[in-house]
Amino acid sequence: MKINRRVLIAASLIAIISISSVAYASVSSAPEVSKKVDKNMSIFRNFDVGIKVKVEEQLNVSKLLEKDLSIQTTTKGPQILIIHTHPQEEYAGDKKGSVLDVGDELERVLEENYKVSVLHYKDEKNTQASVVGAYERMEPIVEDILKENPSIQVIIDLHRDGAVEPSATLMNGKSTAKINVVSGLNIDQNIGTIGSSKTYSNPYIEDNLSFSAQMKYKSDELTPNLIPYVLVKPYRYNLHLAPKSLLVDIGNNNDTLEEAINAIQPFTEVLAEVLNLEKVTKWYT
Repeated sequence: MKINRRVLIAASLIAIISISSVAYASVSSAPEVSKKVDKNMSIFRNFDVGIKVKVEEQLNVSKLLEKDLSIQTTTKGPQILIIHTHPQEEYAGDKKGSVLDVGDELERVLEENYKVSVLHYKDEKNTQASVVGAYERMEPIVEDILKENPSIQVIIDLHRDGAVEPSATLMNGKSTAKINVVSGLNIDQNIGTIGSSKTYSNPYIEDNLSFSAQMKYKSDELTPNLIPYVLVKPYRYNLHLAPKSLLVDIGNNNDTLEEAINAIQPFTEVLAEVLNLEKVTKWYT
């Protein structure tokens, strides 16, 4: 029997449309995965100091992640302050370097790639000072900087961790140090409630935690393994000095300066997303 070519083409088209409709219906009818479930995944990790507090049980992590952390970059003066409470922290390897060098790189990458002004405070005179009382010594210094520069909206206290094994792993083809984000819960250890310390106060605990949580959450999207977790401790540090205060350990004593510097580019990309920084338009000829 001779088959009409036009009939055959029409039948084929009907079959394709039917299959597409079924596929579309299957996709559209699939249940949505709740973002709240994803957002309440383990972000915070307790550091064992005799007290363990689950942030998720006391605060709504979803709300922390939804908070708008955009900053104003049109104001005159620096918007981001980089400090080093422990400027003496150095890296391993033949090429000696410290957190001050990593801070220089963070300042450079931010200002070259985004429309933001950065002030990098390097307390080079205290590179040999004891870590004991370091936060108490740094507090009035930062307070003076903030008074002189009211445009500052973000404080990044950049450290280097101490560990037995190196943290560096391969990211984007480079050996790259991992980053710990550290949050202080300002806890009275006899009470165990976030912000319960009667000795010190921090009106910005939720803002601090929001900043830390969003850095972790966004890094998981952009560069998995860069920030393994947000490490929570009962202390205050100097996170009370600004709502958008961030304490980070970039690498540890077994990582090299190069590996720590390699972490700056992906870290800056995460930071820019969280703070909603505008990229610098580069023209190439």
